Amino acid sequence: MINSSQFGDGGETVNSKKLKAAYVRAGYTQETLAKAMGMGVNTLNAKVNNTSKITTDEAKLMCKILGINKNSEKVDIFLS
Repeated sequence: MINSSQFGDGGETVNSKKLKAAYVRAGYTQETLAKAMGMGVNTLNAKVNNTSKITTDEAKLMCKILGINKNSEKVDIFLS
């Protein structure tokens, strides 16, 4: 399992393409993922497109919601 220290300080740049593929594969849109995470669509869009940082807690929640369990996939998406 990836722990908080492996996500760094939450200031990492996400791999937008891989994150988008992950939420589409899980059956989500930005709108439905934002709702599941309890945030606005514009906020999520900014995080997906690297104009706003994803926190460690947000990355963990996304992994839980999207069923991302493999550490290698987490690293590929959130620590690119």
